[in-house]
Amino acid sequence: FNRSRPKLQGGHSSNSREFVAYAASESTMAGNDDYLNSRLEKQRRHHPYDVESWYSALQPHTFPTKFVPLDPVDARRIIKYYRHRYTNRMELKYLDCVGLKNLERTLDKILKGDERFRSGAFIRLSTRSPKDGAPYTNSLTSLYEKRLKQLGAAAAAAKGKAGGTWDPNSANTKAAAAFAAQEECLRVTSGKEAMSLLLTSERAYVDLMLAIDCMDFVAKQRRNKRQREMLQLKDKDPEEYERRRRMKIKEKPDWNMNIIVRSWDSRIKGSLEFRTFVCNDRLTAISQYNHYCFFPELSAMQTALHSAITTKFRKDVQPVLSKAGYKNYIIDFGVVQVQEGAEGREKQNGGESDAKTKQTKRESVEEAGEAMVNVQDGGGVSPRL
Repeated sequence: FNRSRPKLQGGHSSNSREFVAYAASESTMAGNDDYLNSRLEKQRRHHPYDVESWYSALQPHTFPTKFVPLDPVDARRIIKYYRHRYTNRMELKYLDCVGLKNLERTLDKILKGDERFRSGAFIRLSTRSPKDGAPYTNSLTSLYEKRLKQLGAAAAAAKGKAGGTWDPNSANTKAAAAFAAQEECLRVTSGKEAMSLLLTSERAYVDLMLAIDCMDFVAKQRRNKRQREMLQLKDKDPEEYERRRRMKIKEKPDWNMNIIVRSWDSRIKGSLEFRTFVCNDRLTAISQYNHYCFFPELSAMQTALHSAITTKFRKDVQPVLSKAGYKNYIIDFGVVQVQEGAEGREKQNGGESDAKTKQTKRESVEEAGEAMVNVQDGGGVSPRL
């Protein structure tokens, strides 16, 4: 972020003119109480699915995780940077850059000094991850070519075997390689890499805008309430009015946003992540997380995958989430398969994956949090939530 006026790159589907209009409309609506009330309602509706809300219930089963408090001042700086870079709004000042640099140093110290993150980390906010952000290094093309070569080699090795193989020249294979490369770009090992994703993510920008708007609106409501109370007190009790008028009131802001650092597990592959739907405490459906690609190796694993995921859900996931009050949500499972043992036999080991939770209302699904659970199960494969 200390580069001067970097060019627009990566991570954004809308063109710059459309997004300038969007940012302008956000600013225009900022003073509208009805609009802000609706944003506050949205935030409160989603709050049970922020990481902080469900983490204690799943802590024994989840990725090693560190919460780094994000100060509202730094949140505003991230917003300013995003506008400066993508909407030509000249709000970013020198002191903002100094503050962002200090935040980078904090994250760098955690990523390099904490043994839990020696293999890298997945970075996110309390609300969502910056998976649409631009990576710090321009490594996406080389990662894509590497993964495409790996899939081609796998296709050659599996030639003639049952269950289907990768066609190295197909659009499906190229798409799978692109997704795998993008996934690898989310692994961060330094403060610079973490800040690059956070500062260039539209998802992070939108979520921080919502949090800031709600914090400011709640503070405004509190001020207005105090003013009304003071006006009433002025006539009823002048002495008490003068006493309160001289008091210095410092209220804690309505703010609970963290940068969340989660240990990276390289065994989790996009092809073996599955999205599951839970309604009234019942697992009702399972689908691929990446539904854009066909993974031919999964066809022979269908029965084992279904058995492992449903067993894991009933045994470890549903009891703790139900006790915590979660009845309707979406949660993702990652499946790992590990070869180990003195006799060379295959063992089922607990795996880890990032899980997403979403509340379901009628036929709609609202985005929320992420979680992971260690598992040991004997169904041919072993899921991690």
